[in-house]
Formats: sequence, structure tokens, C-alpha cells
Amino acid sequence: MSKTRLSLQDVIRQRQQDTFVGRTEQLGGFQTNLGFSAEDPRRRFLFSVHGPSGVGKSTLLRQFRKAAGDQGCRTALVQESAQDVPTAIEELVADLERQDVRCRKARAALTTYRERRHEVDRDPAAPDGLPTMLTRSAVRLGLRAGGGIPVLGALAAEIDADTVATNVDEVRAYLSRKFSRSEDVELLLAPVNVLTSALLVDLGAAAEHAQLALFVDTFEQVGRFLERWLLDLLAGRHGDLPPNLVLTIAGQEPLNAHHWGEYLGFRVDLALAPFTEPECQELLARRGVTEEPVIEEILRLSGRLPVLVAMLAEAGPATAAEVADPSAGAVARFLGGEPDERRRSAALLGALPRTLNADLFAELAGVAGADLDGAPDAVFRWLYSLPFVTEHPDGYRYHQVVRSVMLRDLRRRSPSRWRAMHQALADHYAAAGAALELPAGRCWADAAWRGLAMEQHYHLLCARPAELPAALSGLVSVLYWEDSAAGAWVEMMEQAGAVVNDTRLRQRGRQLSTLVSDADVEETALTTHLAADRLLDEHARGTAYLLHGRALVESGDHPGALIALNRAIELQPEHVMAHVLRGVTSRELGDDERALRDLDRAVELNPGHVLARVQRGVTYRGLRQYDRALAELNHAVRLNPDHVYGLVARAALHNDLGAVAPALADLNHAIHLDPDHLVAYHLRATTYRGLGDLERVLADLDQVNRLTPGEAGVLYYRAAVLASLGKVTSALTDLDQVIRISPRHVLALAFRAHLYGESGDMQNAAADIERALDLDPDNVTVLTTRGELRLQAGCLDAALADFDRAFTVDPAHAPALALRGWVHLLAGRTDRARLDLHRAVEIEPAVVEMFTDVPTQDQRFTGPVAGNSPAEPAP
Repeated sequence: MSKTRLSLQDVIRQRQQDTFVGRTEQLGGFQTNLGFSAEDPRRRFLFSVHGPSGVGKSTLLRQFRKAAGDQGCRTALVQESAQDVPTAIEELVADLERQDVRCRKARAALTTYRERRHEVDRDPAAPDGLPTMLTRSAVRLGLRAGGGIPVLGALAAEIDADTVATNVDEVRAYLSRKFSRSEDVELLLAPVNVLTSALLVDLGAAAEHAQLALFVDTFEQVGRFLERWLLDLLAGRHGDLPPNLVLTIAGQEPLNAHHWGEYLGFRVDLALAPFTEPECQELLARRGVTEEPVIEEILRLSGRLPVLVAMLAEAGPATAAEVADPSAGAVARFLGGEPDERRRSAALLGALPRTLNADLFAELAGVAGADLDGAPDAVFRWLYSLPFVTEHPDGYRYHQVVRSVMLRDLRRRSPSRWRAMHQALADHYAAAGAALELPAGRCWADAAWRGLAMEQHYHLLCARPAELPAALSGLVSVLYWEDSAAGAWVEMMEQAGAVVNDTRLRQRGRQLSTLVSDADVEETALTTHLAADRLLDEHARGTAYLLHGRALVESGDHPGALIALNRAIELQPEHVMAHVLRGVTSRELGDDERALRDLDRAVELNPGHVLARVQRGVTYRGLRQYDRALAELNHAVRLNPDHVYGLVARAALHNDLGAVAPALADLNHAIHLDPDHLVAYHLRATTYRGLGDLERVLADLDQVNRLTPGEAGVLYYRAAVLASLGKVTSALTDLDQVIRISPRHVLALAFRAHLYGESGDMQNAAADIERALDLDPDNVTVLTTRGELRLQAGCLDAALADFDRAFTVDPAHAPALALRGWVHLLAGRTDRARLDLHRAVEIEPAVVEMFTDVPTQDQRFTGPVAGNSPAEPAP
């Protein structure tokens, strides 16, 4: 419903807008841009506002937003209160809804997401590490090519090596059991994709009625998780953005040229500097400050930063001597126009927490013994009407420059009181966390508890910088349970270091901030730093080494991972996951015996640990100890009948044993639980191929292509199946796409040449096969294919030369031997033919199927692949 009455917040915002001065050029340019149609080449779709803290970026964004609203736009703002992409989407949706924009899709998705996350976070039966898995959403599996047809030869190895996706399988199976709707499972596993798609639907509908202006403030803070998302939005990776949308981003630094360079022609960069002297004079005049000596003193002390100019003017100084120096500790005189000492003290108290609300303010005042004349609510209302206090979704916040100055003043006044106040705030947040009554061991998995813990550690650091080790341990826990929250935790540490001016704390915060925010640095750099940190206790360092090992496994550095996991187990000998991960790492390095020792130990520590048993079964399979492997995998599936990875691993073992029916039963159940399980579809396609059921192979490969569109190996495999089904046109379409994706794909070129030859298109066949040979002159498959084409053309001598060369490269290549035998037969060399054909069948009995369509001499014809004249008829 539309609002019919103004709120106090509306009045505050209106007054802030009424006192706005300066930036007329920037504001005018923004307004003018909104007047251009989306098709007008002068229209810009991206504004970048940047400059140092206190220069007025947020104020300018408010004016941009007001101007957009005045021109009929629907507007929305994301601020530093956003902690991740879902909360940013929530802020945008809430803003739009306040303007009567109906965001049905996004609101419904957000509500469901929060409800489901809450259910999962509070469930003691949830798998370990579930919040981290939900945040990471899903782990991509790399496809490897094996043998003549990609993927077929690599499937078993892929399953064995897939240590990361096992957690995804366990999580997906758990979610599938817990929630009946597959949409809920997908929402939890891929929240950014689902929520963004819903948001785009609502934005598209809203844009049919009005322009849209979206704003992102404090990008130096929220950019660590929003930058990639915004770039993906602009690139259309989640769908189409409406053309009448303008995005404005404000931060301390310009947009990264490497990431945003392609949008230079569509954006406006606004570098804000401190106010000019005339702009300062205009602002001061509006505040009633007109005496020249007073103006000069304010300009000197403020550095012409708009926020400081406004604050110093607010006190209404009549002489230069009455102008407070914000860096000299006379902060209370910012409020010199306020005669009530209690209010001035309250304003200083309000600067202590990073975010303020009425409840926290009342408790803070009580601890401080502040005399608020029994009316804390009235004082709080006055407090958030001050020009340097702004509204945020989670409360109220002081401007960074103002708060920093006030905090320095408070700390200088009474260090002991400073420590006592921060300790009281730390105790407040600790009590709030305890009040959530979360199950033991699940606290760090809960977002609300984690937020309270972050504020608790902030105030502990402010009270005693020596609490740094505890804060670092907290960071390790955050990385273990919810690694996307690490940036906010590091930012908290950095802010605390700046507030207390502690060199060690500041330096550590900066180091960690660089590691967290640098998009080019993998998690291994951060975990390396933490694992080597002697400030951590043994338990925390053990977890840091485990995280480091996990990061190295994910990056493919198994030797490095083994070293890290050895240290993790030295420090935490009974950490089950450390033993499981080290066991899998040892197996990847070929040390199956050591792998079994670790997996045995993991099962000993926790006999019900499903993943440990699955990995032990997979290891037994690699050792060809099939009975033990089957017993272990059966045990794992009994413990958890819906463990997708266990089902897929057991299906692979069933295939090894020739038990096709049980393999298909496991794979069907796995796919029922996880309709997007890539390896399950691959393995089921392989199983159906062994049965000769090519139509079902094709159906599963279509699913694989849906999940990983544009994978050259998958398309090549599907082309082979299509060709076997006689669907040559479709096979050629897939091969065309493979060669577009990978122009040096030798086997695809050879296969396409073969299909062209079968179709009688010898010119294209010749072009492809010669290109393939240029790329790989000794490739047996390519040589054999050219020989086959030459045989088809009746050029026996040239064909024989190709088969001879293929045999030289690989004497065990059955197709080359068989075809060479056929050439000998056509040429009347019966003994040689018999020798080659018999040997080919010994190597590969199925090779006899090759001869059903080999042309006779009467079917020969010459063509551009011949290389010589047709052979004489055999006697």
C-alpha cells in the first residue's frame, strides 16, 4: 500500500536533501542522462562515483536517487549492511516494494530461501559443513577425455578423484530428504542463480512502466562479493536486464579497469574531490555561518570535506575560536549548538558500536550510567536525526569520518572507561548469541550467531588488542563453516585496528584484507598465511592446515595437500575429515596402502561416517579388492540410502563386476535424488552403451549437455552415438560445434572426415583429414581414417601406406591391422591378409564388425584423397 503519512525517517531524508549544495555539474549530468531514451547513443547505463571517505559520495547518491525519483524512476539502493548477494537482492527488493513495485517472484524466492536456510541451520542432523556447501552452491567437475571417445575411459577415475563433489552429494541427498520440492533444493544449492533470475523477472516487469535506477554504495566493502555478480548481470549471464536501467556504483576507489574496461563507452566516471571554496561558502551560508574568519577556520580544519564542513557549521560558531578542531579531541563541540550535556554525551556513546539501535543504545546508556532523564527513546530519536547519522536496514550508523574522530576522543578521555564500555558491549553480543540456544557444534554454521560473534570480537579487540589470537581463531572457524563471510570478519579486524591504533592489529588486518579481497588470489594464499600464524592455538592451526589442504586438493596440488594435511593431523589427531581428505589425497598420489590406513582410522574414530566408508570402498575398488569394496559401499549405503556419491561409486563397482542391473538401479536412484548429477549421467550412459541401448545413451548425453553446455568432449561422444544411430546430420552438427569450440580437436576433425566420406563428400573429407594430420602427423586414429578414406576411393597403395604407418606407431591398433588385411585381400595377397585379420581379431574381437560396409572394388571411385591411381583389380 502507498504511504499516506510521512515518517520521521522521511522528514530526516527531506532535510538532508534540502541542505544539499555543490556537485551541480555531476547532478545535472545524471539528470540529463535520464532524459535520453535507451536507444540514444548519448545514454549511459553505468555511473561510477569515487573519492575518499567524507567527500560526499553517499550524499551525492541520495541526490541522484531523489533526482531519479523526481523524474518518475523506480529506485533501489544497496549499502554496506549487505553481507552477500542474497541480502543485497533483499535490500533492492525491499526498496522497490516501498515504491509500490510488486516483486512477486523475488519476494517469494527470498522468503522461501530464508525459511529453508533457517530450517537447515537449526537442524542438528544436517551434514557437517553444510552452510559452506550451500554458500559455494555446487562444485564443478572437470571432464577428462579418455581413449578414442572422450569421457568413457575417464569415468571411473573421475569418480575416484572427486573428493570435493562428495560433500555436494551428501548435502544434496540430505536436502532432497528434508524438502519434497526440487525447487527448494535448487534454491539452497544455487541461491544466487535462482534469486537473480527471479529479480530479473520483477525488474523486467517494473521497467515496462518506469525507468529503473539502482545504486550501490560503499563499494569498497560490498564489492568483494557484489562485483562479480554485477559484472555477470551486465554480461547477461542470468538473463536480460531491461534497457531503461541505470546503475550507479560509489566507492573509495575507481572501478577496476581490468574488470570493467569493456564498459568504458557506456559509463560515466565521477571522481569526487573535497568541496571547492565557493561550495563550502554556500553550505556554510545555509547554516547561518557568514563571518569570514569563521569560514576560513572551518575550511582549514575540515580540509573542505563536506561531512566535516557540515558538522563544524552545525554548532553555529560566532568566532574562529569557537570552531572545534576535529582532530584535536574537542569533538563535543561539534554539538555545540546543543545545550543539553546529556545529549552530547549520548552522541559520543552512540559512536561505540558499529551499528546502533534503540535497544543497544538503552543498554549502553545504562552501563555507562548516563543520565538520560528517564527518556532514552527521546534521546535516541534526537541522535538519529543528527546530520552524520544515517539509516540502515539493521539500525543506524555514524559517518565513518565522524565516528573515527569521536572514538579517538573517547579513548583519549578515559582509557579504562573505554575498555569497560567495549567489554560490556562484547558481553552483550555474547549473551545475545547464547540466547539463540543453538546446538553444540552448530553455532558457527548459523548466520545470526556468526554476526553476533563478529561484533563481540570487534569490541574485544577494541578493549584489548591482545585478543587478536581469538579473533584469528574466529576467522578460521568462519572459513571452515561459511567461507563467504570471511571478508566481513577481516574487515571487522581491520576496523578495530584503526580504532585503537594498534600497529600489529592494523598490519594483520591489512594483510588479511589483501588476501581476501584480491580476486586473483586463490584460497590457498589465505590458508597458507593462517596455517603459518603462530598466534593461533594448536586446534585452530590444525583447522587452518585442514583448510589449506582442502584448497590445495581443489587446485590439484596433491603433494602440497599431503604436506598440509600431515600437519593438520599432527595438531588434531582425531579430526575425522582430515583423515578422510588425507586418505583420498594419498590415493590420488598412488599410495593406496597409506590411503587405507587413514580411511581405517577415520572409520575407527567415527564408524558411522558415511563419506569415510565410501572413500574406503572406492580405494578397495582401485586395488581390485572387489569383495571388500562392495561390502564397504553396501555398509555406507545402509547408513545413508540416499548418499548420492555412495550410490554412484557402487554403480561403478557393479559395472566392473558385470552386474548391470544393480548398477542401473543405483544410478537411477542417484539421478532421482540429484537430477543434475553429472557423473551419474555419464556412468549410466556408459552402462547403456555396454547394453547396446544407444537411444538411452543419447538421452543421458543430452542431460550431460544440458548441465555442461558447450563441452567439446561431451559433444564428440554424442556425435559418435548419433552416427551409430544413423543420425549423420545431427552428428555432423555436434562435430561442427566441437571444432568451433576447439579448432585443434584432431579426433573431431578425423571423425567428421569419416562422416563426410560416408556421405560421399570427399572434398570436405579431404580437407578435414589433412588438417588433422597437419596437427598430429602420428595420430593412429587419423592415419587409419585417411587410409579408410583412400580405401573407399579405391586407392589401395595409398591406403596401405597409411595403415603401415599406423601399425608402425601402434602395432596393437586392431582397426589399422584389420583394414590393412582387407587391402591385402583386395590386392590378392591372401596370406598377408589372413595374418593381419587374425591378429586384429585376437587383439579386439569386435573388429569384425568393421567389414560390413567396406566397399568392394566395383564400388571404388577416385577423389581428392586418393593420392594415387586406383589399384588394378586383384587376380
